[in-house]
Amino acid sequence: MRSATEEQYRKSDARLAEHFAEPSGLLIYGGLLLVCVAVTIFLLFAILLLITCASNTQPTTTTDSTLVNVDSSKQIAKIVPLVHAQPLRPKRPYYCASQYCSREARYLDGLLSPATRPCDNFYEHVCEAWMRQHPAHPTSTASLISPATILQESATRRLLYQLNRMKGQRDVQNAANLHSACVNSNSKLPAVKDSLSWMFSHWSIGHWPRTDAPRNGINAVWRFAAELVRDVDIPTIVRASVSVNPKELEASVVRLDRPRFLLGDAKFRANEVVGLFKQAVSEVSAELGASVPSDFGDRLFKVSAAFAVFGRTRHGNDSVAVLPYGGLSAGLRVFLRVLLLSVRPQIRSDESVVLHSAPYFRGEVENTLRLLQPEDTLNYFGFLVLVRFAPFLSQELGSLRSLFVDSALGRTIANTTDTSLLCAWLMDRVLPGCLAKAARSWRQSSGQEVATRDWLSQLEEVFLRHARDFRWINERSSLLIRYRRKMHAAGRADLARQEGGACAPLDVVSDDNPLLLYWNIVTRWQNETFGGLYGRRSVLRHRRAGSELDTEASFRRAFQVVHVPAAVFNESVPASGTSFMFQLPRIAVRVYRALVQLLYENLYEPHAPLRFDEEANRELSDVLSCFQEVSPAAASVGPQSGKPVHKVILDETLAILLATAAFEELSPIRKVWNLDLRLKGLSNVTALQLFFIYFALDNCESTDPAFHRARLAAQYRVNLALQHTQQFANAFGCDPKAPMVAPSHTACAVTRALSHGRRSSAETVSRNASLWQRPPRLLSPNVPGVAS
Repeated sequence: MRSATEEQYRKSDARLAEHFAEPSGLLIYGGLLLVCVAVTIFLLFAILLLITCASNTQPTTTTDSTLVNVDSSKQIAKIVPLVHAQPLRPKRPYYCASQYCSREARYLDGLLSPATRPCDNFYEHVCEAWMRQHPAHPTSTASLISPATILQESATRRLLYQLNRMKGQRDVQNAANLHSACVNSNSKLPAVKDSLSWMFSHWSIGHWPRTDAPRNGINAVWRFAAELVRDVDIPTIVRASVSVNPKELEASVVRLDRPRFLLGDAKFRANEVVGLFKQAVSEVSAELGASVPSDFGDRLFKVSAAFAVFGRTRHGNDSVAVLPYGGLSAGLRVFLRVLLLSVRPQIRSDESVVLHSAPYFRGEVENTLRLLQPEDTLNYFGFLVLVRFAPFLSQELGSLRSLFVDSALGRTIANTTDTSLLCAWLMDRVLPGCLAKAARSWRQSSGQEVATRDWLSQLEEVFLRHARDFRWINERSSLLIRYRRKMHAAGRADLARQEGGACAPLDVVSDDNPLLLYWNIVTRWQNETFGGLYGRRSVLRHRRAGSELDTEASFRRAFQVVHVPAAVFNESVPASGTSFMFQLPRIAVRVYRALVQLLYENLYEPHAPLRFDEEANRELSDVLSCFQEVSPAAASVGPQSGKPVHKVILDETLAILLATAAFEELSPIRKVWNLDLRLKGLSNVTALQLFFIYFALDNCESTDPAFHRARLAAQYRVNLALQHTQQFANAFGCDPKAPMVAPSHTACAVTRALSHGRRSSAETVSRNASLWQRPPRLLSPNVPGVAS
């Protein structure tokens, strides 16, 4: 055990080290300690040794983790600047010859393209062979394939296995029963079809398809939309949840968001898209014996296309408005009355409602509904019910199942006959907390829990240390960011804990009819969810943090929570091994894409708000304008989830810079032994080059453009960000005129190391010529992927 005196000195070291940025500061630090070390000869000798070693290193700082119970003395990290004025001198190589490293070396050696140089097109250099090996097609292979989607399917199977081993917990038992009933529903198809008819008769639509116009016109559409959210958690034109009021954080309110629409990324004029949709309508109509007009599929597709357009508007979900219930449109008031009927029959006119993507609710959705026939919209909503329940129906309905996968994952897959996978994704849509419990149970049983939390905690400490390096973050803003993360310790970059209680109803739910079992479980859970309107913020924080099957980390602004899903991690790489360092390009970049949202003003943070002054706003505006100017080609392919392209590229660049710093600071081999970890078999590829190769490899993807036109292409995500990342050019020795190096007059400086004020003149924009001096040659000319 560490003595009280040693613990006191360790804490003192951590406080002092934060204030030192130059080697001279370390000498003062050493001097202060020498005054105290007279207590024992052992401590005096240790400090003298530390001062001797520090003569050739950067000052150190001790990270402090409030999330995991680990020895913080193991978290000593060498701080390196985000951008080096001169390329770092090469460290002595250390070659990893383990079975894993040998396998990785062979894989990468066969992957890197000798035809495309890294400084010409890095994405093609890394991904060209990968894309040939994984072609995309909407049905025969998949409409989108990437390393992330492969890990996503692997994580699904792993969590299902773990879920079925946890049946002692009543809430998890209900989730497992739902999955089992879904898998076995094909043996009870007549009962499933009967229950579908019962559901439609229970709702205001009456039956599906509906042939006559509703009496209440558009209000009937809003009513049916609310019934679907309330009873079976199907968002049609509105996604509803319980959140907090940004003007009064302890007050729970209903939050309304624009949902992701079916085939939201697709090019709706493409024959493949139209054909898949109409084939699904035809399949399910025939399966249910429904009599439909010949143009029925066309009419439903018209409704689908009209709403999918809103998924590509540039205001996204960042536009937030808090309105009183009485100030909402008539349609939204109908929606909320029906939605909350069982938990709040009377809604006060002054009761607050939070609207995300406010322009959508303030006119766009209402205007669109007026242009459509109400009966067509009702039938389209009914079709979405059938899409949601596709896993319960016949395996022969392949097109309907493809649409279900698109609604659940945002892409199609090759094999829609794997009912177990589809049922898992269905369960994750309605009971995501149960898979989160399974994820935590798996990490604990596999011994990954502490190591993984330790890594995430250290990644966040790197972020906090470097927040001040960005142009628009001054000293005050940096302190506020750190204070906010300490204050919200339970919400720091972490894995989903699900400490907020049950993940599904706790009472025993059973029914021989698979679809009615779904109805009983989900309606009860939805009632409990909206019963959260009477809960407090501390309870809401841990509810529905996010899906464990998401391929990206996410930041919940309302609760200052970063959610890191299980699908981000590669289970084949132990979190405690040296080889985990090469997972950092995947994990760290994802975590930092979420964490960098803390660098912007947040409506939900009144206690320590970032309020940028004129200079900070000018710096941020200049950076955003710069990225907007340099990414016109990327903009032409369409925005990603309503987020402007230049903001996507900025966040990606910030994440890469931070991940590179984490790679330099946290690698035990680099920081302790000052060695350069390499793979035996790729001995001329440095550790930093491997970092960027793994980053690009993680972004490789094959897509069918007809189904994913609105996504920002992976090539832009990789190349545009790396063009503005100096460490990349240094690592590969890129010439200043190379395509992968942004010209000086268009280079976007995001850190102070590359900026001397406003980007209003060429002098303050261009990089110093010394930044681009070629480093010593690190690669041999006869190695694939060589930079000459």
